[in-house]
Amino acid sequence: MTKNSKEYIPGILARWYASPLDPQQAEELKKSAVLRRKQAITRSPERGAISRTAILMEAVADFWLTGELSSQLDSPSSPLQKSSHGKILAQTIRGQLLISRQIEGGLADLKESFKLAAPLLKADDYFLLMERYKHFETLPLTKNAQSVKTEYELLNLGGVIKKLRQGISSKLKHDPTDIYG
Repeated sequence: MTKNSKEYIPGILARWYASPLDPQQAEELKKSAVLRRKQAITRSPERGAISRTAILMEAVADFWLTGELSSQLDSPSSPLQKSSHGKILAQTIRGQLLISRQIEGGLADLKESFKLAAPLLKADDYFLLMERYKHFETLPLTKNAQSVKTEYELLNLGGVIKKLRQGISSKLKHDPTDIYG
């Protein structure tokens, strides 16, 4: 990006949705989802209270409140599974939530959603996701949830682990007789 270009904002399929929420923030997100459902009824009564965005908002909020993944993210009967964007977003959010706690399965979800999303992504979003997931590949994933980490913390941790695995090469030669340094 050049100095004169606008700040880059990722598209919907490349955004980070798993930023940790405290209980108050999660409750606020749930309230917003309820409001969005009400708006969906008003705007499209034939669809009922189905709002894919509201479902995703509730899934994120519930994860931060309970630590459990919503069945709406992968249930075949979920309205999210009725569109390609819904499927991709559901799998992406599921993967992000799992990765944010370094839980097994998160990276697999992210890689699969990336494959599905690739033809729909702008070049900047494609490379953003590719780089993000490259960093996540080095994260130690477990069956049990680890402490919550932000996207920034996960990227840093992944980068540090990658560097450590590669070994740190130094172009400076150390003189063992130099006691000062």
